[in-house]
Amino acid sequence: MPFRLLLKFCTACLVLSAILEGGECGMEKNFFINDQSVNFAVAEQACLSMGFDGLALLKSPEEYRYAVKISTQTRAKINNRWLGCWIGFRFDEDSYSVPWDDGSVMAVDMPYAQSLMALGTERQCGRLRYSDHIGLAKCDETRMSVCGKRAKTYREATGTTNSLLAPTNVTATLMKGKVASYTHCVLSCCELYLCRVAHFDHVTQICSILGPESYSGFQNDPNSTSFIRVTYI
Repeated sequence: MPFRLLLKFCTACLVLSAILEGGECGMEKNFFINDQSVNFAVAEQACLSMGFDGLALLKSPEEYRYAVKISTQTRAKINNRWLGCWIGFRFDEDSYSVPWDDGSVMAVDMPYAQSLMALGTERQCGRLRYSDHIGLAKCDETRMSVCGKRAKTYREATGTTNSLLAPTNVTATLMKGKVASYTHCVLSCCELYLCRVAHFDHVTQICSILGPESYSGFQNDPNSTSFIRVTYI
């Protein structure tokens, strides 16, 4: 798949944004703010009628940051200040969990405004709050919404390149294998919304993709380079 690599230098580090075909430069086509104040079900149908896949799934940090940015003014309106915007998740009573509407798991490091547990017996649906955190609200309440097209493959990972650093106390990996270069390792991170660190060993050429809460920190290692992804907020 074609890709372009954007490099930007700052005083302290190399900031690397690896973008496969698409990326933030095309995100304006994937998200839309619907300023009609309606309930969750009507908001979802409105998104579908406009050619989107439904309410927005803000699974990756880059998608989340972009949606926060474009919806800030909408969420700051006086009549909407404490309501926020509907986005694509809801409380699942059968599994007693909160998956995204495509069935995928929600990352454990998502910025929750509260514990995502159903309150009372009424259906609870997902919203992006004025505080930039996510939370649940009664599905029949009315508020504005964020529509989205759902990526089949994730295309962007933004973060910092840290030479001579390796993650410590790794408990699990999302992906591990030999790749041609550090750049290829970072591109692997682009394709996984749960990726938080892409670690490359220059001796073995092994790339390890780590998810949230699967490592405790970093230590010096002369054979390592680690890509540390941005957080949600």
